[in-house]
Amino acid sequence: MKVVNCFLFSGSEFLIVKRLQECNIYAWDLPAGKVDSGEDDISALERIVCKEVGLQLQPTDLNKSKNYSFVSQRGNKYKLVNYCLNIADRTEINPSMEAEWTNRASCLKKDNLIKNLATLVKEVNPK
Repeated sequence: MKVVNCFLFSGSEFLIVKRLQECNIYAWDLPAGKVDSGEDDISALERIVCKEVGLQLQPTDLNKSKNYSFVSQRGNKYKLVNYCLNIADRTEINPSMEAEWTNRASCLKKDNLIKNLATLVKEVNPK
């Protein structure tokens, strides 16, 4: 199964969202979701980011960062493609989602990050 996620940067901060994970706990994550059948990565990101935080992406501004493979806690195998986008102005966060703008140091201090997010933050957003 293919999944895409996106670092949405505004200056030195990026957006994280709290979502229910497979193990029925809430954890901080990047805007992310599955790529539907027949959908390309960019279309999937546009749909996901709009749904989760209400932001309309400009696909030409997306930069592919890295590909990852992982196995979920339930044993599902995923291919994750990470993208980055710098936005000039912070957007209003969809009030129905628990989301926040954070910087690298604050994000890494959170105790309820999804598995591997700390590693991804360090790789994409080094000191």
